[in-house]
Amino acid sequence: MNCREALLHLYEYLDKELTEDTVRKIEAHLTTCEHCFDKYEFEKMLHKVIAEKGHAEVDSEPLKAKVLARIAEIDGNEQSSGFFSRFRPYLATAVALAVIGLTLFSILDLNSSDAYASLRPIVDNHLQKVVSAEGPTVKKTMSEIEESLNDFVTVPEEFFRESSDRIATRGFPDSCSNSEAVHLVYEYLGSNVSVYIIPDSAFQPCPKLEVMQNGHNKYHYGSLDGINVIMWQCKGLWCIAAADTEVEDLMHFASAY
Repeated sequence: MNCREALLHLYEYLDKELTEDTVRKIEAHLTTCEHCFDKYEFEKMLHKVIAEKGHAEVDSEPLKAKVLARIAEIDGNEQSSGFFSRFRPYLATAVALAVIGLTLFSILDLNSSDAYASLRPIVDNHLQKVVSAEGPTVKKTMSEIEESLNDFVTVPEEFFRESSDRIATRGFPDSCSNSEAVHLVYEYLGSNVSVYIIPDSAFQPCPKLEVMQNGHNKYHYGSLDGINVIMWQCKGLWCIAAADTEVEDLMHFASAY
């Protein structure tokens, strides 16, 4: 599969699903093509369109125009095929496309309804209890939070250690993904981060979520409605962090535990 073929399939994906075989071929191309790999400035834009496709109405026309413009650039202005000639209105205003890198395969996978279903209760709870401040709002010291939760779930002590870049401001019993949980709220890099701590036996992450290995820990992550979610295991517990920070920042947050 060459650059042009990969882009054509990407354009097709914006209107319909691709077969698993086609996705594998695109992944193989993107992992070996230096031209495509070096250009992925529009990754966030593509992530937003593909991650929300099938869940909410998203305007994919600007991205489709960019894809067509990049195909036309490959073919040359004088030799554009009949395929693009039907889309001249888009090409007139499109700018050069930067092609996504290695994350395309995982983003396509995240589009499944199963992945959305696993993230929805977490994101909704975070938006309701923290962003909209409908949860308990009384701020406490780390020791006060730890003491108030002792009878509910034994939270590892590292979650209450003082740190220069984060501080736990609230903690209360909650439920997450149909499981009882401790809900901690941290101030971190100017954002509120929800951390749900759930007994290991009461939770399993959706296998459709992307997985990243960082040292000895394995992290499951996804994004929904502008909220990034990361899940990992710590001392026989599942920990779930949700925030509107960048994935890299949230991963750095999680790596401390």
